[in-house]
Amino acid sequence: MPISVLTNTIALVDHRKQIQAAVLAGIGSRPQSENWTVRIYEPATSPEYVVKIEGPDGFNWNRTFLGPEEESPEFIRTAVTEATH
Repeated sequence: MPISVLTNTIALVDHRKQIQAAVLAGIGSRPQSENWTVRIYEPATSPEYVVKIEGPDGFNWNRTFLGPEEESPEFIRTAVTEATH
């Protein structure tokens, strides 16, 4: 599978699923020859989400999302789309 979610530590199950779906939608369909890995963290000591994405040709991106607006699935999907396309 070209896109693998290695870690997702968001505590609330609904948020975990929504944010993961938003990140995957942001990356979009990729050729089977491309390998992408995703890590999504919700640090225990801070109210934020951290998304780290590694892709082909040395692509390495990470971003911290803080606050209700930035932690929305729509905002995260848009940020991931802009970073990966």
